[in-house]
Amino acid sequence: MKLGIVVFTCLMILLLPLTVTAQSQDDLLDAVQTALDHFSQQTSYQITGLQSVQQAVTITGGDVTTTIEQSVEQHYSGALSRDAENIAAQMTIEQMVHLTSDDNEPLNFSQTLDIIILEDNLYMQVSDVQPEDVVALLPAGWVNLTENPDAFPGAELMNGDQYISLFTSAMNFLLTEDMLLTIDELESETIEGQTMRVIEVTFDPALLLDSGALDGLFNAYDYAMLGLNNEVLAATVGQNAQVTTTLWLTPENDLYRADSALSFAGEVSDTVSIDSEIGSSFVYTDFGEPVNIEAPIS
Repeated sequence: MKLGIVVFTCLMILLLPLTVTAQSQDDLLDAVQTALDHFSQQTSYQITGLQSVQQAVTITGGDVTTTIEQSVEQHYSGALSRDAENIAAQMTIEQMVHLTSDDNEPLNFSQTLDIIILEDNLYMQVSDVQPEDVVALLPAGWVNLTENPDAFPGAELMNGDQYISLFTSAMNFLLTEDMLLTIDELESETIEGQTMRVIEVTFDPALLLDSGALDGLFNAYDYAMLGLNNEVLAATVGQNAQVTTTLWLTPENDLYRADSALSFAGEVSDTVSIDSEIGSSFVYTDFGEPVNIEAPIS
């Protein structure tokens, strides 16, 4: 179970503000790059969204092969604030997981995660956990995972500083034409009285990796603890992934909404292979509005 959840969580980051991704192809590319630049310069914003995951993890050991299948649905709401020196973020994630494996009864699991990132500290608390017998495995109240990385099962896999940077990053990188397989403008939509441009982008995953845009993804977790190899994992994503993003841009060329789809299948180590499909939809609002994020009381 831990392996599947962690691999999913890593791939989840791939779909966040990388989602801020791009008449003529040059005009569309310019529009998307401008939206990227605007997004990276925002001092604050609110975010809401959802994500669904269908994933099969196959583990081979000797003559035994086990397949773990999981379906995950997550609902997000949160905010980010930053200045020249500091970044603060808070997020609530309502998570529902259905897990099956060859040797065990199906498992339905749900929980609410509250996360605060402030002054290089990562705080987390878990509530509304089902089934109730899992509650005994979790700490009560807020925990500073930067100071207590073993407090939650699986948290020891996180590389704290890199994870914080990844979670709060706007993925500010130079988007180039050769990173895209296709870029198309779809029919515009009117939302809340504004006419939105809608642009669909399909990435070349190998060139996206080469750009360094995803370096944080492969530094935020200690994959070796899972028996995985970073280079093999990156090669699998680069060779086999399909990444498509649809963006809704305001008349000021700011990001309003980003829908993404990621799928890939392949080996991530000598004994583990993954077949994964992830879809997400996020809406960004209240740019520049005050956000009050405080450290929780433990």
